Amino acid sequence: MRSRADRLRRPLNANVMRLKAKNMKSPYRLLTLALGFGVSTFVAAAGFDFAAYQRATIPQILEKHKTEECRKTKPGESIYSAYGYKYRIVTTFSRELRPLSPDMKVFLAEYGKSMPWSKDVVKAYKNEFLVQESGNDYWVPMQEQLIPAMEKELKKGQRFELYLVVIGATNSRCVFIGTEFNANPKDA
Repeated sequence: MRSRADRLRRPLNANVMRLKAKNMKSPYRLLTLALGFGVSTFVAAAGFDFAAYQRATIPQILEKHKTEECRKTKPGESIYSAYGYKYRIVTTFSRELRPLSPDMKVFLAEYGKSMPWSKDVVKAYKNEFLVQESGNDYWVPMQEQLIPAMEKELKKGQRFELYLVVIGATNSRCVFIGTEFNANPKDA
């Protein structure tokens, strides 16, 4: 009989599913659902767990996850992470918001279907916020409920802390979703 530690030890890619968004049929959905049951939600109903988010920069996040969650994908291919790595970055508020792109809507819809604890992910994310870091632009889907508070509390050009979750990749784009922000971080 395997020990508890052996049962918990998995290959590096056990928490990542490679699926074609258009071909997500029952065998893949069952695998995805089975892996997803062992994962907790990003935000607890009782409150936000700020301590669960590790300080990083986007280039550091991309480097750390370049072989799994954020690796290059083929056109139409998506990677869904069942783990949901949590990070907090300090960035500058750009005030630039746009509706989700069609491919991001499809990605979030399939992600919501594949993870039993994230069924409403599509409803929570309708817009993307521009994050500029190290000379690169990153569009980060933001929870709709946060946008009015961001517009009220943040001024264009203000440094603030953004809480992100890595949920996978699509069309060679690593997908982060914004789950919270802090207008006045101590170390901005």
